[in-house]
Amino acid sequence: MSNAKPPKIAKPADFGGRPIYVIDDDADLRRSLHFLLETRQAVVTSFPRAADFLKVVDTLAPSPLIVDVRMPNMDGLELIAELTSRSITWPAIFLSGHGDVTVAVRALKLGAADFLEKPVVAADLDACLERAFETVDSQASASELRGQASRLWALLTPRESSVLLHLCEGHSNKQVAFVLGISPRTVEMHRANALRQLKVKSLPDVIRLKNAAQLKPSA
Repeated sequence: MSNAKPPKIAKPADFGGRPIYVIDDDADLRRSLHFLLETRQAVVTSFPRAADFLKVVDTLAPSPLIVDVRMPNMDGLELIAELTSRSITWPAIFLSGHGDVTVAVRALKLGAADFLEKPVVAADLDACLERAFETVDSQASASELRGQASRLWALLTPRESSVLLHLCEGHSNKQVAFVLGISPRTVEMHRANALRQLKVKSLPDVIRLKNAAQLKPSA
């Protein structure tokens, strides 16, 4: 009598009422994905054309995209390129029924999160979406941190900001004083005031804030 254990059956994913956007011109596939994803507790919104999605994208919450590669007028690759030009980098899962390696490579170079062939295997899609939601959450955290850092930095005077940006580039107090035409003592005063405003204690803390706020180095 065999002691082998039966293989475990993976449980369907549970996306907890979070949105997913499907962009595909195949009505049957849209209905199929809509049904499948609703059983995973997702809130699915479908679009038959890329243009339909672009009309409303600015009103939507950041979420994973399921995008057909081959669509009329604007295909999936063109859609992602357009979104990227608008600084929208939501994770996209590309679908293709053609097994086109070249298209897959192009999609991944454009920043696609994953590439699946049709017909879609539910477990594979679950795994792709779980990774995509992790990316969405990571992007949201980075955006929140960037906002907090930007709001703190906005409390500084232009001179305080300039002094810190020069210091963050590795310049000494004397070098900053020479570049800005002020005394080293004044540089130190601005530095101390700025650190107090930013609620940090050291220059490494300032550098982390500057990077989080995505501030450009001073000229």
